Amino acid sequence: MKKISEEIVKGKNLNENLPVYARYMMGVYKDFSFIRLSMNYFTYYEMMQETDSRTDILNEITASLNNIIRKIMLEKPCEEELRTLIEQTDSLRNKVINIMEGVTSYTDIFNIYEYCLNRIEYKYNDGSEFLRYDDDKLTAEFLRYVLSSQDKVVINSKIAELVRQLPIRMTKGRFFELLKEGIKVYRGSEVSTVEDFLYMLKTVAAVSETENTEFLSEEILEIYKRLKNVKFSELTENQYRDLREKLSIAIEYIIQHGDMYILLGELLNDLYVVLMSFAYVKEESKDTAICNDIIKKVNNLFDNQQVTDDYSYITDSFVKLEGRQEVLHGKFSAYEYVIEEVLNKNKKILNDLMLQEEYDSLKKITLLESGSVFVEFKEKNRNEADDKYIEQVTEQFIAELSELFKNNERLVNRAVMAHVLSELPVFFNNIDEIKDYIYNALSGCRDEAEKAAVVEILMHLKAEDN
Repeated sequence: MKKISEEIVKGKNLNENLPVYARYMMGVYKDFSFIRLSMNYFTYYEMMQETDSRTDILNEITASLNNIIRKIMLEKPCEEELRTLIEQTDSLRNKVINIMEGVTSYTDIFNIYEYCLNRIEYKYNDGSEFLRYDDDKLTAEFLRYVLSSQDKVVINSKIAELVRQLPIRMTKGRFFELLKEGIKVYRGSEVSTVEDFLYMLKTVAAVSETENTEFLSEEILEIYKRLKNVKFSELTENQYRDLREKLSIAIEYIIQHGDMYILLGELLNDLYVVLMSFAYVKEESKDTAICNDIIKKVNNLFDNQQVTDDYSYITDSFVKLEGRQEVLHGKFSAYEYVIEEVLNKNKKILNDLMLQEEYDSLKKITLLESGSVFVEFKEKNRNEADDKYIEQVTEQFIAELSELFKNNERLVNRAVMAHVLSELPVFFNNIDEIKDYIYNALSGCRDEAEKAAVVEILMHLKAEDN
């Protein structure tokens, strides 16, 4: 395949090479996705058995997934039926993407409330052991923590965590200045890049309430509504402890469902690849034969048709597949660069050979196998983000934040500011500026409960690093 790939890139023997290359890649992608589908399908079954908080939407998606898999494995669909199944898989995948946006949004929302509850913990508990440290000594300790690595990426990550946890002691005006400078860094990049960055900032700021709430149970929705309306400055000790317990329940729920929807996303990606490759690869390899048996048995488990030895058969079958994913991944990784080359340079010959649809499918498969579980197929906005565009989206975001700040108490607003600042490009120019920021945040904090909480968190981070 190496020679064929090199000849295609050079434009040689395209009539012979393009069909051979396409079928080879389709076969490799099919085998790889079949193996991963079988493994993830069994893992998903086990997760569904362990969860005690299945929502209607989760049950509905699972039933649809099982139905599509059953039709592939048992009914061997024709070409027209395959197209219908691909459409159903695409629709199901889009539904999971929308739900995952809600999971991400509520993860960030509960992070904000956890931040707030952490800052008032030592109103009700003894935090004196964290208040005995001198600000100069703490500054030196935390600066050492930041600079303990030689890796710039690691250093920047530590700076971000430091900014997120240190007390926010700046005006809204200064905060908005830093925000403007942070977004301005993206001037000249593609509009889609700026859109992605702003989306991330808006989710961590919990700036707008998502409509994707169908994955939440009634209990978690009630916890959210209670947190949304709480006055942190007026909490009694009993109310604090009750809220802390409720928040832990909500966070555990979000983590569990987030894991399940990520796995569902991976399952649907591999199912999508298998469906698309079926039209071009009719023969069954040794790998796919094993995977077929596994998937059929897992499908039976979902239907409560368990055979006594199903579990041992499945686990024994996985042993036969050990190492195959790595081999297949190496095969398609080595040659998939050709797909983009062909689509960009050889449209006419693809049409002449009636290969356009197959190469379009290969392009979509590369996205599904890219490692980005929730990648979307829509074309990105490649236009340049000029000064006017940057100014426009920045002012719009500032307006949204300003409205949010009006409706929240100071502790929540500081939590939002801390999370947004931590996601901006590093805004320190040198080590002295980092040092001054740490010292000013600590020495300017007059709230002993907040300061004790911050010192405890940062000491914990430092200990973990060591």
